[in-house]
Amino acid sequence: MSRPGGELVAGPVPRARPETARESNPAGRGTRAQGKTSIWIRGPWWDSFWILSGLPLAGALLLLSPSIYLVLAVTILLEHAHFISPMTLAWSHSGFRALMARRPMKFIGVPLAIIAATTTIGVLTSRFVPDLKVDVGTFVRVYDFADYKQPFVMLVVLYFLWNNYHFGMQNFGVLSIYRVKSGSGTRRKDMIYCLGVQFASAIWAYWRVLGLDRGHMQTFYFLAAAAGVVAMLLTESRWSPRILFIIADAIGLMFFLQSFLWGFAIWSMNHWLVAIGLSSHVYGVQRGRSPAPFVAGLIAAGVFVFWLIYGSGVNLDTIFDPKFAVKTTIILMSARYGVAFTHFLYDRWLWQFSNPDVRATIGKNLFA
Repeated sequence: MSRPGGELVAGPVPRARPETARESNPAGRGTRAQGKTSIWIRGPWWDSFWILSGLPLAGALLLLSPSIYLVLAVTILLEHAHFISPMTLAWSHSGFRALMARRPMKFIGVPLAIIAATTTIGVLTSRFVPDLKVDVGTFVRVYDFADYKQPFVMLVVLYFLWNNYHFGMQNFGVLSIYRVKSGSGTRRKDMIYCLGVQFASAIWAYWRVLGLDRGHMQTFYFLAAAAGVVAMLLTESRWSPRILFIIADAIGLMFFLQSFLWGFAIWSMNHWLVAIGLSSHVYGVQRGRSPAPFVAGLIAAGVFVFWLIYGSGVNLDTIFDPKFAVKTTIILMSARYGVAFTHFLYDRWLWQFSNPDVRATIGKNLFA
């Protein structure tokens, strides 16, 4: 994710994705899922909180002018809960777990190999490149352009690029789900719009290197977002929650340079909520029970994961010290990148409705 400060940001943020829901019924061929009964995933109130809350959250945060401690608390509660949500759903869903059991190399071997490789990079970097000029906290800040040749910084860049793609594809997936339900919009325009907004915002991470002017970029983002949202809305054939999501994404691009809170709420917080919400919905439908325990379990596990990575030095004395900053090590951040790449892969495997096996398992419950 690109932060308003302008440095390359490759830490936890950033914005589980239901990537490729098709216009044909993802829950199974033959009938449109809920096409005659509902344009919502679960209902207007549920959708408004878990899927469509980016813009209201931004407004609330701007009115509250929260301290960094509230932002950190939200991050601790949601960021890593979303992080583990696709893996948790995949292994707790009996139908999808049966699919994974038939391909252990793909679903177990590849993720373990990736985590081992990224962790090895962190260990070797800490051992042989002690003078690397990076600041490793909740995100990674790279200060010296010459350090981009180092494997750890290459890992940072890979995470930055893949994470932005991941965010854009989640937004595309949300629009695709609502496209299936409403029959409005087109797949091609949805993908161009979502990836365009995401990577346009990512350019700002390199503002110093590219010599970008803040005022000029603010104008560019406003005009690009306005043009994009008009082009999208012209293709909508009926009202649906898609319209709210499209408008929120555009407003995020228009104003994220004015305040960090716009991007944090519309992209980061909403991204985390979408991941947790959709996973808990599918879990609840598949198990025939309330999704609340699943959500609570994800949040508790996510807080524990955050503590494992960033907990060193965090206590009641330090967290309220104005000079205190959350830090971690290159080794732990490298291991986290490996888990992040696993998260990206599981998100794709779990929500790729072009796969008939996914339609018959996850899709059946998502569109139930």
